[in-house]
Amino acid sequence: MYHKMMMDIASIYFEGRSLFPYWDDELLEKWKINYVTVLNKINEQTTLTEFYCIIKKWVAILNDGHTLIYLPEEIKQQGKFLPIELTLIEDELVICSALPEYKNLTFLPIKKIYNLTTEDFINEVSAHFWKSNLNVSLTNFQNHPSFLFPDDSFWIEFKDGITKKVNLLEQPVNFDAALVSPILMNHKNLSVSEAIDIYIIENKALIKIKNFMTPEVVTEFYRTMPLLEQVDEVLFDIRKNFGGNSGFANEIAQAFFDGPMKTEKSEVQNFNAQVYASATQLFFNRLELNKDTQIFYDALQYQTLITEQEDDFYPDRAGLLSDTPVKIIMDDQTYSSSENFVMIFDNVQRASLIGSTTAGSTGQPALIKLETGGVFMVTAKKVAYPNGTEHHNIGIKPDIEMLRKIVDQNNDVILTNLLLK
Repeated sequence: MYHKMMMDIASIYFEGRSLFPYWDDELLEKWKINYVTVLNKINEQTTLTEFYCIIKKWVAILNDGHTLIYLPEEIKQQGKFLPIELTLIEDELVICSALPEYKNLTFLPIKKIYNLTTEDFINEVSAHFWKSNLNVSLTNFQNHPSFLFPDDSFWIEFKDGITKKVNLLEQPVNFDAALVSPILMNHKNLSVSEAIDIYIIENKALIKIKNFMTPEVVTEFYRTMPLLEQVDEVLFDIRKNFGGNSGFANEIAQAFFDGPMKTEKSEVQNFNAQVYASATQLFFNRLELNKDTQIFYDALQYQTLITEQEDDFYPDRAGLLSDTPVKIIMDDQTYSSSENFVMIFDNVQRASLIGSTTAGSTGQPALIKLETGGVFMVTAKKVAYPNGTEHHNIGIKPDIEMLRKIVDQNNDVILTNLLLK
């Protein structure tokens, strides 16, 4: 196993260096230093769990939402699961959903968890996932919590003084922590797909898209087109949408545009072996690289990128709702292709954006199989707005900020207010 670990470390280092499109000099140097540090930490007594804890933390220094380590089945099968769901609201760590034993503790601000202050706990979790997005990190952590914290139980201390022991479970719980709007209780969901809910509420269409993973999300949207063509406004809700296939997102967006849509500006590493060879000769006898000849310097620093302006067009879908006003509700877990969806509209101010700033990560990742059974996922495509505006680790800001509040609990006040206007 030790030799497989060493092979995996090398694969992560070199594949990451060759694919990741967000390098600068400082980050590349940090990547190299941590590579050596990781090599020195591994020995023949290192367990598989220890190994993955080390490499997850190493990869997390790239601070990218599409760059992480997936655990091997051997580790996942040993794991236990939380009977609660954690989230950050108003900068407070709270339980937003729970099994009956813990229901009375929901939405109480937490002071300590796993014998850590909430700040230290969140820092520890995000250090293994994505430092720029704490709620996405919490979501990823909760898929395999006992990987980071192996005890079968832990204590939570709440700010109001209550303490509670939490026992982990043998099987995962599929929490239904969806926000609830009383208005929807009197209206039928017109969709038959789990990926999308469609409601007609008086003169408005509410379309809640949970993901863009399957073609059914497109099929269901266009199946209800005769009804959508009659409304005065379309309201998309893509909060907590972790994305999927950008093509499906683009195909839905096409209904609101008569012609081709500008979707993104993309950049990928452009490796030219001849330029790289010349660079090695140019800098061979120099103690330090310098930027006298930028093209050769960039080649050695893996910062030569090729740029493409991407667009998309579905003629049969074009302009069916081109005159219909659009609003999009989003949050800090509007991520990946759902963020691409927002960009298409926002690039030409075609929609009013409402809610909170999006996650800040789109891009096509590569999946590198590891010898020890896991997977190294690394972003291979750098993405920005078609006009070049950056959103990586920044997110897309709303036109109208409407933030979730603890006092609202699971009541969807934001959606209810928008439907009543």
